[in-house]
Amino acid sequence: MMDNGKIARLAFVRDVGRKAIVAGALIALALLALLGFAKESGASPLAVEEWNLVEITLTAEDAYLNPYKDVDVEATFTAPDMTTMTMPGFWDGDSTWKIRFAPNQVGEWTYETSSTNPGDTGLDGQTGTIDVTAYTGTLDSYEHGWALQPSGNDRYITYTDGTPFYWLGYTRWGIFKGERYDDSNDSRFDSQFKGITDRNVASGYNVVQTSPFAQIPAGWCFAGEACPWLDDTFTTMNLDYWRDGDRKMEYLAQSGLIVSFNNPGFSTGFYDAAELDNYKRITRYILARYGAYPVNWLSGTEVLWTGEYTGNVAAKTIFEQVVDYLHQLDPYDRLNSNMDFWTGSPYGTTYGFFTGDWFNYVNNEIGHGAPVNADPWANLYARSPGPIVETEANFEKIGDNPDWYTRHAAWQSQMGGSAGFATSAQGIWYPCWTNTDTHPNCIYSGTEYAWNEAIDFVVTDKQLAFMKQFMTALDWHTLEPDSNAIVWTGAPTGTDAYKPGHKSNADRSVVVAYLPRRTTAYTGAVQQLIPGETYSRQWFDPQSGVYANLSDMQADIAGTVPVPEPPTSDDWVLLVRKVVSEAAPAGAPGTPALSDDNGRDTGIRGGNYTVMANMWWGNNGTVYKLYENDVLIDTRILADRSPQAQSIATKIQGRTDGSYRYYAELTNASGTARSPVHTVVVTQAKPGEPMLSHNNWDGDGSFELSMNLWWGTNGETYRLYENGVLVDTQTLTARTPGAQSAVTAIAGRSPGVYEYRCELGNGAGTTASRTIVVSVTR
Repeated sequence: MMDNGKIARLAFVRDVGRKAIVAGALIALALLALLGFAKESGASPLAVEEWNLVEITLTAEDAYLNPYKDVDVEATFTAPDMTTMTMPGFWDGDSTWKIRFAPNQVGEWTYETSSTNPGDTGLDGQTGTIDVTAYTGTLDSYEHGWALQPSGNDRYITYTDGTPFYWLGYTRWGIFKGERYDDSNDSRFDSQFKGITDRNVASGYNVVQTSPFAQIPAGWCFAGEACPWLDDTFTTMNLDYWRDGDRKMEYLAQSGLIVSFNNPGFSTGFYDAAELDNYKRITRYILARYGAYPVNWLSGTEVLWTGEYTGNVAAKTIFEQVVDYLHQLDPYDRLNSNMDFWTGSPYGTTYGFFTGDWFNYVNNEIGHGAPVNADPWANLYARSPGPIVETEANFEKIGDNPDWYTRHAAWQSQMGGSAGFATSAQGIWYPCWTNTDTHPNCIYSGTEYAWNEAIDFVVTDKQLAFMKQFMTALDWHTLEPDSNAIVWTGAPTGTDAYKPGHKSNADRSVVVAYLPRRTTAYTGAVQQLIPGETYSRQWFDPQSGVYANLSDMQADIAGTVPVPEPPTSDDWVLLVRKVVSEAAPAGAPGTPALSDDNGRDTGIRGGNYTVMANMWWGNNGTVYKLYENDVLIDTRILADRSPQAQSIATKIQGRTDGSYRYYAELTNASGTARSPVHTVVVTQAKPGEPMLSHNNWDGDGSFELSMNLWWGTNGETYRLYENGVLVDTQTLTARTPGAQSAVTAIAGRSPGVYEYRCELGNGAGTTASRTIVVSVTR
């Protein structure tokens, strides 16, 4: 999952502290110091690509009783256009301080450090340059700038450069406290943390929501959890905890994920005015340590609801002081919010919005339970001062909710105006190592699931990716909730959770409707269209990601087009678009979107799959190219039927376990359009694990050994070893994922103990069985 750019993404300069100085130079510097001119400088130049992290390491000359609290360090960075950005530094053990920065302009930058102890020249007055070049990789977060922004009309979210950003997030509160980087109890993954991360990327997620839980003192940590502090007074840091966070943040960043970083100085329930200075110092530390990664802030959770629930009227005031402090310190203009019940608290309250400059989007939590229709989000969209994103609505299988609750919430929130969606699954929102884990977050909300069970839940693993593909194939950011777009006959109404929701663009040339599961059939009509114009109609299956075309229809004299009964009683999405009959204007091709079928046909993420490219509407390409890990692997010549859709499928064969990044290019005489990067993670290319058994129940020297693979990736060869010596080889026919078997007859063995194991092999590797023992007694 790591992005391989042309130059290193992370540049270091080590020990720019005290220099070795010859005696003559020392005398000269002492004279200059008397005149006020002495300053250490001249660190080796750094080089980094735009928006990537550069790290400066400083070595203090003075000793500090409590380095975390006794001295503050920062660096001011001057851009090529002479604007400045100041980032705080952080203590990282012993006499080491570090300053991390991600330059957001190409060209030569300069920097100078300062500290609250000017006499410590190891920390104060260090200078240097950074040569920043354009980003050459393929990650959207670096190509477009990861400091997310509200759009100009405050209705959706964009990258720094203004490119619309469709938010598909996955909540993993335990990345810092619970997810294991160096361990896994599932043979598919060598790391629990990396396994979940890689699957997130393969499933289309571009945001991870997590927290360092920096406000949890040592005494509040559960047994077996990592803890950020070694005491209860926020004085002694557990540096192993924060360094483990470093490598996790780096992996997330280089996987293309943006972190919605919850509680940089807060966690729900911690609002003690006596600890205000500690809250601010923790906030400064987290900004310094992690603020140069692709991070956007979520400065609190349920602040307003907690105050309402506990009667702590000071909670909101304390929270605002800390988040204002973060806003003043942070040189990046990025998203910040408080996750709360903005659609209405459990007590029926509708909260007023924060008025500080820091508050620039609404991170909503509707909660878990019975499904609702699109109205709560549409009402929030209408009154919100900024974009809204639903981030906690019916995590999959939480509280034993059926999995379709999650899909229902996702689509209804989109119809209500959410600029994306975030979700999770029971067993991963807090990582449960096994399905008998005793952590309170694993046992309080229904049936227990282990993380490696939850990773395969169908809605969060596959079906929300279909939603993202559907939305981003449209100009989704131009669509707004439109309760009048369709008039229904026989559909649920009012507050009924199964009432269909819909949205459209300004001229209703695009209309999208979500029709939930139902027991009674109903029909409708799209209205206020242009009489006489032709409109295409398609059903989209949110469970399979497959479109079903209906006949095109002309809008009648009243400007309506009929909506027939959906194909089944399951939920469906309706897409109605105005057909452009004339040739599309000259221009570069429309942007293709990539998808794949890996794991969707057999349930196995093997090494054989198909990558599909779809350009749904626009100028056609005449040449198609597909790249795998930046290497061209397929080229096609295409017919130009603009503005109709173009679809191309490329079969991929024989890939070994690993991550494969794909992007496609469509080219015509006017230019080239490139798809977003699509990642396929192969985890089961090698054969599944075979099982050996024998029938030597009477103990004689003649018996049979049977190999069975009950389900999984098949092997092409079978080898049997007796006491480490190869005794049989067979060629097998692969029919993945069906069962495979082979039998070897053994004869004439004298009394003794014989160990047997077998291997199944294919082009991706070999998988061995467990060793069994056969005793010959006569």
